[in-house]
Amino acid sequence: MSKVRGIERFADAMSGCKGGYVLIGGGACSVLFDNEGDSFRATEDLDVVVIVDGEGVEFATALWAFIKAAGYETGKVGDGKCTYYRFCLPEGSRQVLDYPGQIELFARHPDFVLEDETSEVAPLSFDGAVSSLSAIILDDGYYEFIRDNATNVEGITLLDALHIIPLKMRAHIDINRSYEEGRHCNDKDRRKHRSDIVRLAGLLPPSARLELIEQMRADAGDFFADFSSYVNRQTDRKERARLQDTLSFLEKVYL
Repeated sequence: MSKVRGIERFADAMSGCKGGYVLIGGGACSVLFDNEGDSFRATEDLDVVVIVDGEGVEFATALWAFIKAAGYETGKVGDGKCTYYRFCLPEGSRQVLDYPGQIELFARHPDFVLEDETSEVAPLSFDGAVSSLSAIILDDGYYEFIRDNATNVEGITLLDALHIIPLKMRAHIDINRSYEEGRHCNDKDRRKHRSDIVRLAGLLPPSARLELIEQMRADAGDFFADFSSYVNRQTDRKERARLQDTLSFLEKVYL
């Protein structure tokens, strides 16, 4: 599968406020692989981080016009520290071929508001994946990392492979910790970030280096320990060797 359906329309709608957001997650990965002439796993979602100290107001105006034009159903939750929106196309929507199926938006500012007074906005709760992403956005080091390393690919503001991998490392260990603490975790979610990292590693040049500091470095170390255990559990010798090569390469890149 190529890029997320409708992502070009999203990019066009946000073209006047490219500094107001950063696309992360599977949607960003789909753009990166498409740019290399390859495909990524199927996903209909866009994960968007609002850069509130950039063009936040302009972005909010443009995005809300986009949401209303598509007829998305809107849900929202805040925890006093950040605001999370989920926009979903209604079942049977005529816009299904032209717009992303779902947009998840994270704003660090607890008072970030998109909707107008006439809008119907359903209350949401934080599930495991949302809580993990919210924790990443609220961490100063991660937020500044996202803000400062955004780039533009095919007209979309996102993180490149080198910079999106550390976010997926953190998301993977967060989901694993939740699972170990007895909270329900989707098996697909437990596997996808690790699998994505292995694929993203293939987009990095052999000379790639990115020194991580403080919490991000510690999180990378935790991920590599977990990944090493996963590699050692492989019974297929060729697959184990392939994954070991990937692990060694990523450790050289980030540690």
